[in-house]
Amino acid sequence: MNTTRRVRPKLDVWVVEDNDILRDSLSALLNEQADMRCSLAVDCCEDFLAALEEGDAPDLVLMDIGLPGRSGIEGVVRISSVSPASKVIITPLA
Repeated sequence: MNTTRRVRPKLDVWVVEDNDILRDSLSALLNEQADMRCSLAVDCCEDFLAALEEGDAPDLVLMDIGLPGRSGIEGVVRISSVSPASKVIITPLA
């Protein structure tokens, strides 16, 4: 009898949110899930883009649109060209 179980990789989620409390809460909640991890939680699009340029790419991005500096729209456009398999959930302006 083969008792080997396939271990599914955790869904890698990045959070791009300038509200510190919301960003930290989302990151903590994601990391509490057995099948998810938040490997990047940043407060600006520039840090998000720098991580993409390093060759990393998440499975899912929770992207705030109303960010200081570059908008989340620029981040969505860039990840769509760099990692088309990555999914993006956009959070509206508050």
